[in-house]
Amino acid sequence: MRDSIRRNEARKILRRWVKIDDEISAAEMAYKALCDEIDMVAAIPSPTQKLTGMPHTAGGASQQTESVALRRVSLAEAYQDRLQNYNGKVIEGMRFKMRVQDAMILCEPEAVKVVEQHWKGKAFMFDVAKDLNISESTAWRYERIVLDAIADEFGF
Repeated sequence: MRDSIRRNEARKILRRWVKIDDEISAAEMAYKALCDEIDMVAAIPSPTQKLTGMPHTAGGASQQTESVALRRVSLAEAYQDRLQNYNGKVIEGMRFKMRVQDAMILCEPEAVKVVEQHWKGKAFMFDVAKDLNISESTAWRYERIVLDAIADEFGF
């Protein structure tokens, strides 16, 4: 495969890498929101439950707690597919992030700084070069080094 095609594929990886933290956070928040919804719905007293304000006799309080727990379990089972979907998105996103970081760890620290500032910081390459006190051609060369490492890691 030609170097330009490999690097274009690696650029696609970097475009996703820039957004992966937001994707992971969104999936975590959706998972937490669903768990909170399960807890909230399970805690709603059933319409048949007596709320007299008087202390319960032996068994009344435990039956209430047991019914809430059983409702929570049944709701969790009903939402199992959605919970697994969100959990899978978090795990997949973290694995993807780790693969990119594994590829970058093999590169020079200056090359990683160039890519982070250019891609995550959305800075122009001449600004990155000026900030790191290197030439613009050196900054582009550093980016190519990282792109090649990512292409190797992902098998392009």
